[in-house]
Amino acid sequence: MRPAIDSSDYGHYLQWIDFAESSLMVPLLLELFTNKAGITDNEFLNGYIAAEKHKLLSYLNDEVEGKSFIVGNKLSGADFMLSFDLIMLAKREALEDYPHIKQYALQLASLDSYQRSMRLEANHDQSI
Repeated sequence: MRPAIDSSDYGHYLQWIDFAESSLMVPLLLELFTNKAGITDNEFLNGYIAAEKHKLLSYLNDEVEGKSFIVGNKLSGADFMLSFDLIMLAKREALEDYPHIKQYALQLASLDSYQRSMRLEANHDQSI
């Protein structure tokens, strides 16, 4: 699920893995934690979260325009990592201003392998 280490796509693959699990995840988790803690009136945090999300989502929106997959037009682990963030954003209805991300997320969600993994996750969640 990753390009060969010596391929030209490998650096892009690492970039998107890191983007999904660190760069984009920071404002998403900060937003989740502040909301869960009932912190809604902190102008600094609210401003930081909104600005970071917009900056990062605008970048991602431009990068996925016309693409089915984020690296080398082939399904990879980077697509799976991004899908976790996109699921969170879609549940919050936060993709409306980012049409290319929305299309990319819908395309990922239409994959049989994605649907199977979501069913497995749902079964796991119910077993806890």
